[in-house]
Amino acid sequence: MPVDLKTTPQKSLVPADEPGTAGSQIVTSTQGEFVAQDEASSDAHPSVGADVSMLTDKTPPWLRASRRMAIITLLVGVAFWFYSIKPVWHADPWSHIAYGKLIVSEGLPATEQLLPLARGMAYWNSSWLFDVLLRNVDRTLGGAGLQGATGIFAGLIVAIFVSSLAYTTGRTLLACGMGMALLFLIGHDLSILRSQLAGIVCFLTAWILWQGAIRNAHAWWQLPLLFAVWANLDSSFMVGLIVPVAMMAGRMVDRWVKTGQWKSILRDQHLGKLLLVTQLCLLATLLNPYQGRMWWEVLTFSQNPNLSAMVDWSPLTLRSTEGQFFAATILILLGVVRSSPRRLGTGEMILLVSLAALGCWNTRQLVWFYPVALWTLAMHASAILSKNGWSKHASPRAGKWSVVMVGLVWICFGFSPLGMRVLHGKQPTASRLNVAFAPVELTQYLVKKPPEGQIFNPVEWGDYLLVHGPENLKIFANSQVQRLPREVWRDYLTIVDLGSGWSEILDRYSINTVVLDKQFREGVIRRMKEETAWKLVYEDGRGAVFTRKLPITR
Repeated sequence: MPVDLKTTPQKSLVPADEPGTAGSQIVTSTQGEFVAQDEASSDAHPSVGADVSMLTDKTPPWLRASRRMAIITLLVGVAFWFYSIKPVWHADPWSHIAYGKLIVSEGLPATEQLLPLARGMAYWNSSWLFDVLLRNVDRTLGGAGLQGATGIFAGLIVAIFVSSLAYTTGRTLLACGMGMALLFLIGHDLSILRSQLAGIVCFLTAWILWQGAIRNAHAWWQLPLLFAVWANLDSSFMVGLIVPVAMMAGRMVDRWVKTGQWKSILRDQHLGKLLLVTQLCLLATLLNPYQGRMWWEVLTFSQNPNLSAMVDWSPLTLRSTEGQFFAATILILLGVVRSSPRRLGTGEMILLVSLAALGCWNTRQLVWFYPVALWTLAMHASAILSKNGWSKHASPRAGKWSVVMVGLVWICFGFSPLGMRVLHGKQPTASRLNVAFAPVELTQYLVKKPPEGQIFNPVEWGDYLLVHGPENLKIFANSQVQRLPREVWRDYLTIVDLGSGWSEILDRYSINTVVLDKQFREGVIRRMKEETAWKLVYEDGRGAVFTRKLPITR
């Protein structure tokens, strides 16, 4: 019977891999007709397309990156660059360097050594390891190293927060948006190179590890090791212990609500693991030079009456900008949680309330609340997006994104002060390294003409004078006001406020040299110029130096 070739399609009459088929092969059209393609005709009509094999990604799979990683790298690189070009404007970096030099040369002292008026006062330093590290950075890389360290800490904080949030939610743009919000809310704190930056890095790392502690088989050694290092870098390690306590309290409440029996709490294996790891972390914090005394000093630190005059340690109020941002964050978080199909866990609620209360008590503690609040906000925002049909898109890995990441890192590093120092040996100028408030020229004058005996200086300049001033300079105060005797601190405040008997206080301390800044003590400078017992020996746009006409010799 004849076969109707138009109605009976066949895929091939000759196997493609048999000899003799290179010249022609038969394929089937959509209508079932045979179509012969003469490959020999390609010689007469050469193809103008590129060789497809040249476009194959030959990057090793382990070296390929995704578009998500490239976007996060861009945000991290910009954060590093932005904070690394900022000048060193706070007293804390110079305080860390001054005490780092003391620790390296003499070890941890038992009593205060850098403040002559606090000699004999007990000395403890929760950030001694950070002091030593920063001193070595300054000694090796100079001012560029200090600026670079600020940028590195800022970049690390953004990288840990954004990458973990993007991995958890699967939404890169949402995670990057929360990362930028975090930079906005704690950007002021990130610009100050102090041990708290190391504490924030440790807090975020611990926060992420605690969330997976139940499933992580290595949590029993990872978290204690982190807390052992943290306890020698910054006193904020105690904030890190609030996280597991809140998680355990929340789990206990959930178990009791679910079963109505307290015995179910005792039989909860996950709760037992959290308790064990928490105990190991608690013991790890004792691995510091002060052992158990560190806990007592940290808990009683904020009760020091000298701190009441410091703005950083004041309570949060709605009249301040910090208070208004805090209130706005709370309102936005409540609105998103109310609209979210995701349940707010009891442990999350306890942690948020605890950190919010800590921030209200002390404005400097807001840096611990905002990362957790923004993380919670992102989780519920992601749930709302999923509910409304906003799907999560996969981010395949490719070698081109690895090249993009390397280029971004190189650009951000190369155009930073640290990159200029490493690649070209260039140090930032004094005007770029220091803000206009720093007494650069005034300190150079004091180095040329070192004052004798006890001097009076602004508390904001004390640490800078210790690092850059003449050797063995006897400053009156520095940023570590908690180490000063209460009477000395009251006398300091009386002098800068031109209170009753301020001139007699200078006589009582046998002060022959007074150093003053113009930004906050312009009135004191004017009054000193009117005093017949003092003469102006140096003045510039930032400050002035006065000496007695008849020095006190006792």
